[in-house]
Formats: sequence, C-alpha cells, structure tokens
Amino acid sequence: MSPRLSMEPIKILYLHIYEDSKTKKIRSLLEEIYGKDNVISSKDKSRTIDILILIFVYTLCLCCIANKLFEKLNPNVIVAYQFGCILAMHLSGPRVPMLLISPVQENFFSARVRKEVPIADFPYIIFVHSTLDRKRNLNKTLQLVESLDKEKYRVEIINEGYNLELLNKSDYKNWIDEVYAQSIQHMTTRSKSETTIDEDMFKPDA
Repeated sequence: MSPRLSMEPIKILYLHIYEDSKTKKIRSLLEEIYGKDNVISSKDKSRTIDILILIFVYTLCLCCIANKLFEKLNPNVIVAYQFGCILAMHLSGPRVPMLLISPVQENFFSARVRKEVPIADFPYIIFVHSTLDRKRNLNKTLQLVESLDKEKYRVEIINEGYNLELLNKSDYKNWIDEVYAQSIQHMTTRSKSETTIDEDMFKPDA
C-alpha cells in the first residue's frame, strides 16, 4: 500500500433498511475502526410500516435519504446490509467501491435492476455470504460474479449462520481496506473517458 493511500481517511456510507441490534453492531464496528466522523448511516427506526402496502413509497423515501447522505459525506466506500444493498445500487452519485453483506437477491439480481443499474460500472465490490444462510442465495451471487470482470468483483464465503453480520472488526477492516485499495489500483489503469467512476471521490479533502 502506498504512503499516499495510507494517509487518506476512508469515508463510509453504511446503508440498511431498519435499525436493530445487528445493524447497530455493524455501525459500531465501523465507527470504532474508522471514526464516527467518517461513518454515516441510514437510520430508520420504524419497523411498523406495512411493507406490503407502502413498499414503493417507502423505498423511494429511503433512496432519497440515502442520496442526501451520500451528498453530505461524499463517501469513498459504501457498506450495505441486506435490503440496504438495493439502496446502494440506486444511488445517483458517482460509483464508489462497495462491501455488500448478505445482499437480498430477489430484488438485487432482478432483470429490471440489472438493466437500470450497470453493475459493471462499480470499481470494486465484495459480496459477503454465509454458507448457512438459506434466505440469501449464494449461487446467484456466484453466477453474477462469473459474468463480470473477475478483477473487480469477488465473493467472500463465511461458514457462519445468521450472525454473519456480527463478525469481528478485523474482518470488516480487511474487506473495506481491500475494496478501497483495489478501486484506486483499478482506476490507475483506466482513463477518465472510459469510466463513470469519479476519481475525486478518492482524493483527500482540501
């Protein structure tokens, strides 16, 4: 890792749909590693909304909130958990590297989303999956990565169950540092005219 990279703070936008003990734990780990000032989170504490009736409006509102948070922090890494991965794919800002934890395939891998959001535009993504999680389909993620540039995407397979998101902070640090470093390395091999990635996202603040 270059001296320039090691001196630049990593700023993280952490996306999730609702607030519970698991999402709080992930945010706490991220803040402990990178500092509270460098982590901003989508926090919606209401779990009583009737998702079947209000899902469309609810998702639109959360996307608006996520975009506002993106503008506020100007992050160079996104961490998303389960349904938060859907929000991550619909941000209107520049493409930045992502750590996607237990992504929800039913929506994330739909043909409509794949058509609207070119996944190949993102500089680097790590998908984190559990071998024991029956709700998030590992095979769909593997198929997706097989169809993309292997140098920009990979799957981290963990032999854990539903406590996957409660791994220790060294796991999160290693993954986040990897997506950040690999993104910078990837951008050095491509000209600005060949990508929608904003290189200014990886420069230190003035």
